[in-house]
Formats: sequence, C-alpha cells, structure tokens
Amino acid sequence: MPPMTSEASISAPSMPGRRLAIVAIMLIVLCSGTAFGLSLPLVSLLLERRGYDPALAGLMAACGSIATLAVGPFVERIARRLGSPLAIAGGLGVCVVSFVVFPLVEPLPALFALRFLYGCGFTIGWVLSETLLNQLAREAERGRLIGWYATCFMAGMALGPALVAVMGSQGLLPFVVGAAIIGAGAVVVLVAGGTLRRIAPAGPSTGMTGLRHFALIAPAGFLAALLSGASEGSYFTLLPLYGLGIGLTESAAVALTTVFAIGAIVFQVPIGWIADRIDRVKLLGMIVLGCLASTLLLPAGSPQAPLLLWPVAVVAGGAVAGLYTVGLVIIGERFSGRSIAPANALFIMSYTAGTIAGPPASGATMTLWPPHGFVACLVAVYGAALIAIVLRRGRR
Repeated sequence: MPPMTSEASISAPSMPGRRLAIVAIMLIVLCSGTAFGLSLPLVSLLLERRGYDPALAGLMAACGSIATLAVGPFVERIARRLGSPLAIAGGLGVCVVSFVVFPLVEPLPALFALRFLYGCGFTIGWVLSETLLNQLAREAERGRLIGWYATCFMAGMALGPALVAVMGSQGLLPFVVGAAIIGAGAVVVLVAGGTLRRIAPAGPSTGMTGLRHFALIAPAGFLAALLSGASEGSYFTLLPLYGLGIGLTESAAVALTTVFAIGAIVFQVPIGWIADRIDRVKLLGMIVLGCLASTLLLPAGSPQAPLLLWPVAVVAGGAVAGLYTVGLVIIGERFSGRSIAPANALFIMSYTAGTIAGPPASGATMTLWPPHGFVACLVAVYGAALIAIVLRRGRR
C-alpha cells in the first residue's frame, strides 16, 4: 500500500552512503539501548543505597516516560532548527552529562531533574533515528531493516544489565562507562552526519493537531505501539513475580524474564521479513493472536513442566516485541517526507503511554487474583485489540 501522505522528495544518498547511514543508525540504537538498559538498574541500586524505598525508584523511572511525552511533540521542530544529525548528537550529549552528574548529586529534586533531562535527550535520539531509518528504507525491505533495528535495541537492553553484573554498581565507574557508550553513539552520528543530513525529511513543522490527525490515518500502527508499551512494561516488571507465584525459585523466575528477552531479540528479523511479504495489518493481527495464545499458555507451565514454560516465554517475548516492529513498519508505510517525524513522535508517545498504564493495571489485577491476574489482564487487552483490528479490516 502506498503512503497516505504525498510529500516532496528528498535527495537520496549513494549506495555506499546509504549503507553508511544504515550502519550508523544501527550503531546509534545499539549504544542507546545499552545505555538505557544500564541506567535502569544503576539508578535503582543507587537510590536503594541512599535509603530510598522502591516506590521512589519507580517514580524515577516514570520521570523518563513523562519526559518522552513532554518533548515528543517538539522533536520535529528541534530537528528542523538544528538538523537531524546535530539534534541526535545534542540529545545524546544531554544524556552523557546527565549520566555522569547523576551519582554526584544528592538533593532528590535535582536527581529528578537530571532523570527528566536524560529522558528528553534520549527521546530526541529515539524519534529521529527511527525517522531517518523509515525515511531511508525502501518499501520492499522496510520490515527487515526495522527488524534489525529492533534487534539491536533489544540486544543493547539485554547487554546493559549484564555490564552492571560485571562492573558492579558501586562508585563512578559504571556511570562513566554508560556515558562513554552514549558518547560513542554521538560520535557515530557526527561521523555519518553528512549522509544522515541528506536523508532527513524537510518541510513545515506539525503541531499537536497534526498528531491527532495522524492517529486517524494509521490507527493500527499507533495501537501496536500502545500494546507494545503496555505488554513490555508488564512482562519485564511482573514476570519474575509471576514466576515466584507459580512456584519457581528466585533464580528461575529471573531466568524466565531472560528467556522472554531472548525471544524478543531473535524473532524481530524474521517478523520483519514476513512484514515485507504480507499485508502488515493482517500480520499485526496474527502477532496479537500470538501474544494472546502464549500468555494464555503461561499458567500451564510450572516448575514441574519447564519444557512448556520456557518455550512459551520465548514465543511471548518475540510476539510482544513484534508489536513494536510491525507497528513501526506500518508507520513507515503510511507516512513519508515531512510527516514521518511527527508520526514517529506520536508512535513513541503511544508506546510510552502504554509503559505508564500497563504495569499498574496488570499489577492491580495480579493483586486481586494472585498470581494469574497478570495473565488475565493481558489476555483481556489482547482480546480487545484483536477485535478492534478485525473490525478495522472489515471497514477497510
């Protein structure tokens, strides 16, 4: 299906330049994902050592999500003023400063301010890297490129906590290493800046009215982002507790989350390959069905039946991450030119809204019906989403 928006064409880079741009974007997202995965346990452990309770750590994590919602509508304007490469490098630079300064600061309001700034800088790089990749992708290969993009980010997310396990969380070293990783991403942006600048979309800025209009053009894509955020937030937050609730040991419950993450990493390129060959909204419905089935099968697993539990967790991880992959492909298919940056911003804001709403909702149902309320909440959400997708396809 051709894009729904008609935009002026931009100058395309040469074949070597295009390859450089693709490699640069993949390295940027790998660095960003690693730093993000590193920051989550580091910040929580630092707050714990200073005597703060876990609720405060949760609020600190939510501060980054609030930053995404706050800065998302303005990313396109920032990119138009500075140029996409400089805006990405500047956002990563803000992250570097926030990372280094964070362990040196004591007052709690200042810590929240630093976390908010980190979230703002991270969001700028996140939105614009996806914008450039979708702008660069040819329609026949869009799914595969975004599959590799999602794989790089999830691999970085898994690598971050592993680095904390190796280095420990004490002192300045892990924060300096995190800052260096982000700085490496900024260097990649500056090296490939000329090529990235040639593929950056141009045109007038789009406000919140435009963002609401975009939601009507590609509702399936934005629904996928919302589902992805709610699902990933719920699984990564509550799956270890669910494992404990069904009788797993603590180490086995944590390993269950690792298995889920492995599925998220390995399935994205195959899902992207399929997205290049069949209708993408139909594929999204199939992935939601996969999320529904794998989540329903979780209660069938137990410490006595790990041969079922671990494969189900792998499939669930792949399906949940696939929501983001296919949703982003749909956005790239439906938007182009100057509309792609605000559409990507709305996509990420939808994902972030899901990460804010999902864990509290599934946690509340888990409290009412331990431990299977976690499963019941997600099954209800997937069922409603599947009905919405089927009805939408019927109207189309």
